[in-house]
Amino acid sequence: LRAIWQRHARLLDQQQESAAADWLATLAPLIEDLHQTAPDLAVRRWAAQSREQLWAQASAERRALLDQLQMLLADIQPGRRKRWRKQLSAGVDEMTLGRLLAISARGDFGWDVNQGLLGRTFYRAQRLGFRSWRWLHELRHSATDKRQAFSHVCGRVYRGTLRAPSTILAELAQTKVPGEPVYMPTEDGWRPYLPLPDELLSCIDHSKGLLTIYSAEGITAIQAPRSLYGKLKARWLLTWRFSDYAHRRNWQEGSQTEPTDYIQAIQQLGFTVRLQHYPDEPASQFLQARIDPAVSRFFPAFLPLADPVFWQHLRDYFFSVYENSLQHLALFLALMSGLFFGRHWLSNQRVRRARRRIPLVIGGWGTRGKSGTERLKAALFNALGSSVLSKTTGCEAMFLYGYPFGDLTELFLFRPYDKATIWEQTQVLRLADHLDGDVLLWECMGLGKDFVHV
Repeated sequence: LRAIWQRHARLLDQQQESAAADWLATLAPLIEDLHQTAPDLAVRRWAAQSREQLWAQASAERRALLDQLQMLLADIQPGRRKRWRKQLSAGVDEMTLGRLLAISARGDFGWDVNQGLLGRTFYRAQRLGFRSWRWLHELRHSATDKRQAFSHVCGRVYRGTLRAPSTILAELAQTKVPGEPVYMPTEDGWRPYLPLPDELLSCIDHSKGLLTIYSAEGITAIQAPRSLYGKLKARWLLTWRFSDYAHRRNWQEGSQTEPTDYIQAIQQLGFTVRLQHYPDEPASQFLQARIDPAVSRFFPAFLPLADPVFWQHLRDYFFSVYENSLQHLALFLALMSGLFFGRHWLSNQRVRRARRRIPLVIGGWGTRGKSGTERLKAALFNALGSSVLSKTTGCEAMFLYGYPFGDLTELFLFRPYDKATIWEQTQVLRLADHLDGDVLLWECMGLGKDFVHV
């Protein structure tokens, strides 16, 4: 993958524009296919980075802008800043700047950018400052192996509203300090597209409460709670449960929780977090940036039925014998209970509506002589010219129906396995309603008063 964009860059340096365009048109779709379907997640991450490098090289304007940015930022020391005057940055939109900075930060420190009245200010790497969560963490976890010459109450403080994180600066072995970027061997990275808890705290500090993270996988847009109470509440909960949120972020394959658990937890704090793919450009028609399903699984979808990842997870769930958890069991029981009681409630409402629309309903019950009595009543109302439906059993399950001033007709009722149920009564009642009957006559054994009432 690296050789692809390096070869493309050499063709451009040799001013072989047509050969470079053919090279891009041939291999760019293959790179995107790897990004979407490669079995190894590390290959998907490399494919996304190669696609972004090709995107930057595909335009002479972007190549010049990337060179200009690298010259501007080359002499900034880690933890320092530099302003790009407004006259120089005019015409450079935020998305292009973010994508180019993400390319620059791929093998370097990350970049924070803040937009001001005089221009854009670039911060190389984040600085360390006092964090309440770190102070609480050290109070809760005393240890004798802590280095006495270093501060143990500091954390990462991010100063920009636009961030392009480094892809290589992460802990290879997780330390006792929570919230640090931790290297995931399966992805060959630390998932920079997922915001760190410290980034959420810094997002609250910004006046507009906005933070946009640019990475090879797309744009992660974060909006902090808007109200003062919401910000204070989110800050307190993040500070108090910092280790828990950091643990949720470092989700591993085979965990009992869902990949979306972290984003859902911070959304409950009032944050809005969205992952967006980069828009397609006519000039780069072969470099269509799509979100990797292995990345979108961390972000809850608005419409799960429209999300292809949802169907993939559903298929994996039903074809696997190891995917069930107590949470799934509780959800299944809740859904089945809702389906059961909801169906009964709906059936009762239909019966009540049908009963109210029939002008006259007469019932009869007893042990002997019911059918003959019902037939006499049916004959009476039929002779009066009414539309009659009479449920009478006798030797066979049947009902009598006669339209106004017409003859009565015997019609048989179907009984599954020749067994009568209470639902047979509801079906006859709804049938009488659909036939616009004037009179409904019914009979039953009625051995208990409660059954007669039902």
